[in-house]
Amino acid sequence: MAYSRWLTSRWYTFWLITDGYHKDEQYFEICDVKVFSYPELKKDIEECLSIIRSLDSKATEKQIQELKGYMKAFIWDIEHDADIKWYKKIETGKFDLNQVIKWSEALYEEELREEVNEALKILCAEGKELPILFGSLKFPLGKILLEKRFSGAVAQLGSARPAVSRLTVQARPVPIDNMRT
Repeated sequence: MAYSRWLTSRWYTFWLITDGYHKDEQYFEICDVKVFSYPELKKDIEECLSIIRSLDSKATEKQIQELKGYMKAFIWDIEHDADIKWYKKIETGKFDLNQVIKWSEALYEEELREEVNEALKILCAEGKELPILFGSLKFPLGKILLEKRFSGAVAQLGSARPAVSRLTVQARPVPIDNMRT
């Protein structure tokens, strides 16, 4: 999952996908700069930022603080990720049937919340942001809304054009005998 992209930030940051479900196996990548593990960031985020300052001397303090926000979002995501929490409970054997039911309900509620937030993001986005959102959609509702927004933007463009003669092109079948070879 990307936290920032070069289109809108100095940093392209994302949660580096791993096969593991332990917190220690989760990584935050700052593309072309550095990869930090969850424990490194959790232990001392300021030290990690110092490393970035030394690796990228052109980064402004404002950009460093922006990066710090992405790092904090990553830490929060790791600490609240349902799969990581669930795996830890399975690993330690600390769960019962009621917990399994509550966990599945919470997962459904969280997914529903994410779907609504995605829909709101699309509805509130400015036209120039729509193409950026396209690559980050996770839910069918978001895709449908984005398509509607795009078709609305296309219709607006069509109506905003000056009235020019509209040409209708009709294709006529060409007999095979008349085709050049």
